[in-house]
Amino acid sequence: MAYRGGPPGPADDADDLYELDLHGKSPEDALRMLGRELHAARVLRRGWVRVVTGRGLGNARQEPILRERVAAWLRGPEGARYGAVDVQVEMRTGGGSLLVRLRWGSGNRG
Repeated sequence: MAYRGGPPGPADDADDLYELDLHGKSPEDALRMLGRELHAARVLRRGWVRVVTGRGLGNARQEPILRERVAAWLRGPEGARYGAVDVQVEMRTGGGSLLVRLRWGSGNRG
């Protein structure tokens, strides 16, 4: 799904945004941490999670390996189990993060 001017998000409501930095982690470690942190965000009733993955320029192939793996996980059954209902590359960060809308966050009943 594409949005004009960027995806809807927590814009002025920083209290509804949970941020997670996976930058520099291996894909396996990042996915384990992602599951734990999505659970924590839902317990805190957050509607949005910014997942920082970096742009992928720090690996030998200079490709966004982590972002692609994390996005696929979030869009698949694992992400659904943790309440992810929408995942977008956050372009205002240069593509180095994903903005995830969660089901059951405050003000967001997905």
